[in-house]
Amino acid sequence: MTGNNVLQPLCLKEDKPEPLDKAGADLKWQCLGAECPSSCCYPYAARIYIHEIIPLSQRFPITFALVDRAEGKQDIDICFLLRINRKNNYCAYLHKGMGCVLGDERPIACKQYPFSIVRDRAGEVSVGVRLSCPGFSRSSGQLVIMPDNKLSPVIEEECIKPATSGFDAREETKRFVDTLKKYNLIVDGQFNHRGEGVAIKLVDAKKLRELPEEIREDLRAKGYMELIYAHMDSIFNCSMFIDIYLERAANGDLRD
Repeated sequence: MTGNNVLQPLCLKEDKPEPLDKAGADLKWQCLGAECPSSCCYPYAARIYIHEIIPLSQRFPITFALVDRAEGKQDIDICFLLRINRKNNYCAYLHKGMGCVLGDERPIACKQYPFSIVRDRAGEVSVGVRLSCPGFSRSSGQLVIMPDNKLSPVIEEECIKPATSGFDAREETKRFVDTLKKYNLIVDGQFNHRGEGVAIKLVDAKKLRELPEEIREDLRAKGYMELIYAHMDSIFNCSMFIDIYLERAANGDLRD
């Protein structure tokens, strides 16, 4: 799965949502599901949090990506692939006429969209919103801010609670990734299946085995080895994602 001749590496841009308090008191929202004309299911990848690695590794390829931070810096973060990066493709779990088939097993990034928890430079926490979501309207849907100036309890339960759990896990997730970077374990690679290649960043098994025993014991004590193995096993989900893409292409199911 590794090699020198790889496809363009995955690179994410840091997404800065707008403050909810600037969106207007009459703003309404509803998830359009299968009817969504331009959904959050089109990105190639999204970030994952440390407590999601094991459960999501059963369904998604868990990999690493370069992230272009807002301040111009570049870093590495852990993420999951929603699809293979091909024109007009969409999330492997988004089915035409049905919408997302994962239900409560969706990643946090999907559950919270188009809302998120953000922290400003002063350290204050607030709710952010991505108004590009076509589910927003002034005429139909769930009122986002209720008359008592509180967030809709429906949106609070369905979107903000998952966002909060992810926000709380950011630092722990960063420590995990920083540890892998510290030991130079993350390398460029490529997964190949049926003539299709997927560029990925993954933990190098050989480098992991060559670490001194005391370092590997420390990784085990922190619970990191279990997470690393889940990540490694998840890469084979790329074959399923490639199969889905090729089946869609053969059936003319790719979106315009």
